[in-house]
Amino acid sequence: GNFHSAPIPIRNLDFVQIRSSANCLKRRVLVKPMPLCLVPPMRMVCVSLDTDFAHWHDLGPEPFDENFNASYVHKYIQNRNIPLKTLLLNQSFVAGIGNIYADEILAACRLRPGRSCRRITRKDEENIVTMTRSILKAAIAAGGTTIRSYTSSLGVTGRFQLECAVHAQKKCARCGHDIHVKWIGGRSSYYCPICQK
Repeated sequence: GNFHSAPIPIRNLDFVQIRSSANCLKRRVLVKPMPLCLVPPMRMVCVSLDTDFAHWHDLGPEPFDENFNASYVHKYIQNRNIPLKTLLLNQSFVAGIGNIYADEILAACRLRPGRSCRRITRKDEENIVTMTRSILKAAIAAGGTTIRSYTSSLGVTGRFQLECAVHAQKKCARCGHDIHVKWIGGRSSYYCPICQK
């Protein structure tokens, strides 16, 4: 395939919507004035500028935002009875946590992904905030996670998958027991039945 580029006037704080025709994936990404690289370049995509911020109002706080704290978690889960994995993947609860990181956060908190958010303690709520930040910091430092085909804009693959305690693992990094996989909300959820309660 050939790589073709065309200058697109991008002002600071514009959003670009990327839609891949190969798998109907649709993403919105914040871009700064810099080249937009599509990897692999042979995929057919449609790129459009998006300056309508109205659809972003339903996003929860960013994981490193001071508003994402134990009090916020406690208040958010009141009157909810959903699995913790579903909670972490809910972008209205906290923005930006994906499937792999949700598994790793719950493993670090020693909580099962299928456990109801109604059945956690105040200490668990604190741990969710602390471990979310810890796992994401480690992932950022490792350049992200490459399970299939992720590469950064510089063409570098991530290394966090080498540090995963449960996601896509056969044995628990902590106790050595077999990792179990359960489908929750249509997503694979890896966990250790011994370490996670």
